[in-house]
This record gives sequence, structure tokens and C-alpha cells, in this order.
Amino acid sequence: LQKHIFSTTVTAVMSNALLTFAQFSSVVHKMLDSAMLRGAIVLSAEVVLVGTVATMPYALPANGGVWTLFTVQSPGVFLATGISG
Repeated sequence: LQKHIFSTTVTAVMSNALLTFAQFSSVVHKMLDSAMLRGAIVLSAEVVLVGTVATMPYALPANGGVWTLFTVQSPGVFLATGISG
């Protein structure tokens, strides 16, 4: 994998998930009715996401991209699954 393409792809996929959270998470819990709270959560998560994607693949050995995908994307997937259940 080319590192720039990989980083762009992961960031785009996860940013899409964060945008979906920002738009529709108020359906899940009344506390998330506040657009300011959702915005703060998304902004914080986006900063963490970009920082992680910018550094993690380069900190891992060869073929680290697969582990980065798992590490960066899986927690959001598991969290969303748990909340929806």
C-alpha cells in the first residue's frame, strides 16, 4: 500500500462515519440531542483520527496497514454495534 493513499482512504472512511454520527446520533440517546455536544465529540474524534492515521502506520512494521485499519476502524464499529443493540 502507498502510505498517502492508505492514509487518505482511512481518514475518508472514518470521517464519513463521524459525519453520520453527527447527523443521526440524536436518535440513539436523548443526551445527544445537543448539536454542540455532537459537534464537540466529532471534532475531538476527528483530531484523534488524523493524528492516529498520520503516525500509526509508520510506527508498525511492514504490512502495518492492515493492523492500522483494524486498530482505527474496529473500535467505532464495535461501539456502534453495542449502542444499536
